[in-house]
Amino acid sequence: LVTAVARGRIRQAFTSLRLSQGTADLKTVKGILRAHPHLDGRIKKHMGSVCMHAKGIASSETTASMIVVYAGGGFTVWVTGSPYPCVSLYKPLTTENFEEPRFTDPSHILRYAEEAAIFNRRLLRRPVKVREELLRLAEGYEEDFEEALRGTEDRKKTCAEAWAREKAFRREAETLLK
Repeated sequence: LVTAVARGRIRQAFTSLRLSQGTADLKTVKGILRAHPHLDGRIKKHMGSVCMHAKGIASSETTASMIVVYAGGGFTVWVTGSPYPCVSLYKPLTTENFEEPRFTDPSHILRYAEEAAIFNRRLLRRPVKVREELLRLAEGYEEDFEEALRGTEDRKKTCAEAWAREKAFRREAETLLK
């Protein structure tokens, strides 16, 4: 019964199909983790979606999303740090950033998560067209982050700057909410 309610097989089949249809590059994987397999853009209100939202009897939701990219003998972790990847910004991290207070101080982590959840819930209440604009905005920021990481030796600083730019993303998103 639990297996049927959790719908893990549905999510696994969807993700496997999407991965088999193309390359497993960063953009494709982010798209999969943001997915709600529904043709009209509405958010599916069940656990069959990869990006889960707490609705109805099943109160599970995606609490955060993470992708690890291995390249050149190192890796970059792309994280939302917040629920609802469908309206969240993926930001890069390297091992050097893990020491920063934002990732080690429990009170900071909790405050960040609560603020992000409230903001993201506001985004989710917007019509499909607005959410599509928000996604394009987020993807633009993420492409900028990727480009900055490709052109730098100081990956720690570049990642820290990407996290700082999340405030600019939220300010721009606010204008779309009006």
